[in-house]
Amino acid sequence: MEGYTTFKIARMLNTTRAAVQMWIDKALIQPSLYAASGPGTKSIFSKNDIYRIFLFKLLQDSGLRQSEAASISRKIDLEKFSKDRRYIVLKRKKLNGKFNTRTLITNQLTQEHLSAGDGIELTIIIDGRRLLKIIDGLK
Repeated sequence: MEGYTTFKIARMLNTTRAAVQMWIDKALIQPSLYAASGPGTKSIFSKNDIYRIFLFKLLQDSGLRQSEAASISRKIDLEKFSKDRRYIVLKRKKLNGKFNTRTLITNQLTQEHLSAGDGIELTIIIDGRRLLKIIDGLK
């Protein structure tokens, strides 16, 4: 069983172990293989967990709130990207004082995906297959 510890994840994502541990403590990310149960034990993450954590960090670094980035990264299974589903398009707008984010997975990017549109404050486009290659290349 191949697994990844918080230390290895921190090194892969160029962040601190404390940041990764804070994400775990806030339930923003969760290990699927083993959750630490006390002092001296380690959380162990799967490869799919790494994809989600990388996407979470990318979304957070792009301006989304941590809770929003965590919610989106949980919904998207990056391992299932295929020829038919390549891009993740996120559009966020503010409605009645609250942020509303629309997520779309598509193979073709259209002008509609690229345009800001009415009230759109943030558009993020992620090439899912490229993202997987980047993650797979991290050691």
